[in-house]
Amino acid sequence: MSELEKKVNFKILSEQEALKVRYRKAEKQFVLSYPEVEAEGNTNGNNAHEEPPTIHLSALVRFIECVKYWAGLKHSISNLGNESSPPSLHEVLEDLNLTEIAHIRWAFYYLQMYQPDPGDSQLEQVRGYLEAFHHFCELGAWEEASEILFLRLETGETLHHQLEKDGYFQEAIALYQPLLGQVNAKVDSVCLQGLGNTYYLRQDYQQSVQYLQEYLDRVQEKEESPHLDRTFLYLGNAYYTLGNYAKTIEYLEQCLELTPNFAEFFGSGETLFYLGNSYYSLKQYKEAIEYLKQYLPIARNNHQERILATTLLYLGNAYYSFQNYRKTAEYLQEYLDIIPDVEQEQDPEKTLLAMGNAYYYLQEYERAIKYLQQHLQLLKKQEQQIESANIFLYLGNAHYFLQDWEQTIKYLREYLSTVTRTGESLAIETTSLYLGNAYYCLQEYESAAKCLQQYLNLTQSKERVRDLETTWLYLGNSYSVLKNYDKTIEYLQRYLDRVESQKQQPNLTKIFLKLGQAYYIKEQFSPAIEYLNQYLSLTEGNQEQRESFEETLFALGRGYYILKEYEQAVEYLQQYLNRTETREMPAELAITLLYLGNACYSLHRYRPTIEYLQQYLTLKGKEEGKKNLETILYNLGNSYYAIKDYTQTVEYLQHYLDLVRKTLEKEDIATETRSQALVKLEEALLNIGNAYGNMGEYNTATSCYEELLSIARNIGDRAWEGKAVMQLGNADCALGNYRQALERFEEHLIVSEALNDLPGKGKALSSLGMAYFYLGNYQKSIRVSHKALKIARTTGDKLAEGQIFGNLGNAYHALGDSDRAMSLYQQHWNIARASGDRAGLGTALGNLGVIYGFLGNHTQAIKHLQQSLPIAKELGDRYEEGRLIGHIGESHLHLNEYAEAREHLQDALKISRSINARHLEAEILKNLAQLNQKLGNLETAREYSDLAVAIATELELSELSIYQDLQQQLKPSILATLWDTVLGLIQKRIPRSSSPLS
Repeated sequence: MSELEKKVNFKILSEQEALKVRYRKAEKQFVLSYPEVEAEGNTNGNNAHEEPPTIHLSALVRFIECVKYWAGLKHSISNLGNESSPPSLHEVLEDLNLTEIAHIRWAFYYLQMYQPDPGDSQLEQVRGYLEAFHHFCELGAWEEASEILFLRLETGETLHHQLEKDGYFQEAIALYQPLLGQVNAKVDSVCLQGLGNTYYLRQDYQQSVQYLQEYLDRVQEKEESPHLDRTFLYLGNAYYTLGNYAKTIEYLEQCLELTPNFAEFFGSGETLFYLGNSYYSLKQYKEAIEYLKQYLPIARNNHQERILATTLLYLGNAYYSFQNYRKTAEYLQEYLDIIPDVEQEQDPEKTLLAMGNAYYYLQEYERAIKYLQQHLQLLKKQEQQIESANIFLYLGNAHYFLQDWEQTIKYLREYLSTVTRTGESLAIETTSLYLGNAYYCLQEYESAAKCLQQYLNLTQSKERVRDLETTWLYLGNSYSVLKNYDKTIEYLQRYLDRVESQKQQPNLTKIFLKLGQAYYIKEQFSPAIEYLNQYLSLTEGNQEQRESFEETLFALGRGYYILKEYEQAVEYLQQYLNRTETREMPAELAITLLYLGNACYSLHRYRPTIEYLQQYLTLKGKEEGKKNLETILYNLGNSYYAIKDYTQTVEYLQHYLDLVRKTLEKEDIATETRSQALVKLEEALLNIGNAYGNMGEYNTATSCYEELLSIARNIGDRAWEGKAVMQLGNADCALGNYRQALERFEEHLIVSEALNDLPGKGKALSSLGMAYFYLGNYQKSIRVSHKALKIARTTGDKLAEGQIFGNLGNAYHALGDSDRAMSLYQQHWNIARASGDRAGLGTALGNLGVIYGFLGNHTQAIKHLQQSLPIAKELGDRYEEGRLIGHIGESHLHLNEYAEAREHLQDALKISRSINARHLEAEILKNLAQLNQKLGNLETAREYSDLAVAIATELELSELSIYQDLQQQLKPSILATLWDTVLGLIQKRIPRSSSPLS
């Protein structure tokens, strides 16, 4: 460069100077050239003795001087400066390249003069730099071009970094790409890294890997290289996307080594995710768990459900490989709760299988069954073959532990069939045991014996055998039914010897019986006698939070409900209802009402049960499924019964009975389902019968009790048999069939004694005492009632004790011992009041009223009877209502208050006839006869009297003689009879009006 030239800085160049800039290719420099130099001395005294500088002409002046010379206008060129001879035309043109001049001027323009609009985009704000870069590149001015790359903007960022940051990836690439190999190694490293980063951000991972890998290969001191952590991050993530998991792990772990506080580093969460997934894909599950567990809280905070779901899936599967089933279930369950449709996910059949197996090993068998069955259904849908028979083994075993015997058999048989095809090792011992026990519980004794015998054969050489005692017991019982008495003796004897040697105390009653019978049939009488005697000794005299908060409340309530922790279920479901009651229709309203109703029923809260279940039925209507409907009707009917609304009891329980009878008609109903249905049917029949009885419909009640008795006897349910005969006896008493009632109560006593049911025995004796009373055997009634009283005091049954006091009072009253009767009635009243027994309180008040009447204190009698009457009406006890009204009428009769007496006695008569209470009807007819006798209506009195005698005769009532005495009193004299006959002959008799009895 001459002294009249200087290096160019375009950023501070003036407009006139820009026209003088040239680019020296050989030197790879821009220079500023001066076209003229005046030949005058330097005015600076310090330079007066120096030689003038060498003159370097501008290309344009040089070109003009040369043209003049070539045209002969000049004979020499004096201004050539240092040149010794004129240049050729080619040399001049080469020096004056118009394209280069244009690029230089445009570069000047864009660097010095170009001004973007302040409102332009970020890209337009740096447009001048990009254009200047382009013109430098066209000139091959690579160093100047690279300086633009590193220009620092007002934001503090270099140009190329700002372009990356703002997302102008194509423009960034257009900066990096041309500079590769043009300047120096440092610029190349920046460009390679920039290209790798930019292609990464454009998600062109193949190109990103290419450039970043070349960048790393060129870097010698990695620790001193800027942003190497980001390079490792981008390389690892890119390799992850390309499916190269080993490289992913290599680079991402180097990234984490450089950024120990990775939680504050951009992309650290993604890094953990990719590392975990890469290790997972390489089946290195321990490392996968380490990184995925670190990533999991980040995934939850980011609210990216898809990534969270994948993390949970891989964690669950990784733990599954280590047989950590609790963690497997925890993570996979959360995964399934997030995804909308498991079948659309990655390997859904494997996820469902892992879930099922995990829950199986956690002994959560219902969940295990759910997921294993979903797995099978998906395989069938996808037309895939089952790879392992163990799924059937686990399903069978899970059903076994849930005591679903039919499903146990189904799946274990499928297991035995499939394992032959798959060639897996056969778990034959456990399978034989579970199959045998399942068959036994289904009373399929032949199959049970076959499987259990196989189990014993397979385990005979083992020192310890699982469930050996139970196997012997089931085998012995099965062979007993199959009448193979040798085997019965063999296995039951083994069982008995073992439990006795281990000093166990199971119930051996049936064992002794079956052993005794087997020995007897085999004519081995000594052991037969021994075991049958032991059987007898055992059976004789033996004696049981906004939206998310609300959703949480519902979930808690539902969870407690399913766990049968009903107190907590009601608490949370009620809170859920209270918080959502202002809405039109909360999403879970119907099911909440159902759960609340059923939970309250289980807690014996009958009025809330009715409230919730009625609301549920109103919401669901005909949509309700049959199984739920049966339960709802059953719970509603029994709840109405508990609150003594007998009309509603009958309505709901009758509907329930219709449904359950249809269910029981099906031949393919499972044994367990049938058994459960029969138990509920028994209770429904008892309560509907009692409801009919309380409404006075004793014949209908009797039909219900007879059906209950038939069912109980068919299924061998002695406890319910006892309940049925007891209620039949009560109905017979209400109908006046006292002898038949006595037989029923005696039968109840026998059943109670056989069941060792001391409370039941007490009830039977109490009922017998009542029957003997109605039959007039007052002394026996007293003796039996005292036995019942002793049992009631032993069992602490205060209600029964009070009732027995009432029965004893009735008997002593009948024997004329009014003082003792009054004392007993008072004790009954005290107990009933203390224990809150409304029915007992009403009965005691009524009995006190009767005894006051007997003692002639009819005012006190009416007072007590009127206190008792509202209780009878409240309880819906029509019989007691009729009895009380009749006694009120009788007291008014004795007080000569005939209008009141007639009104009450007629009301009582209507009630007694409406409920077919014949004994009560006879008593009221007797009182009506006496009323009419006092009023002088003798003919009407005789009609009433005759009807009373007829009923008493039919029912063999103890009061028959009293009724007959009244009948005799009302008979007309011979003279009156003769007079009536004569009048009949003399004149036509006028027909009398209809009888008041019709």
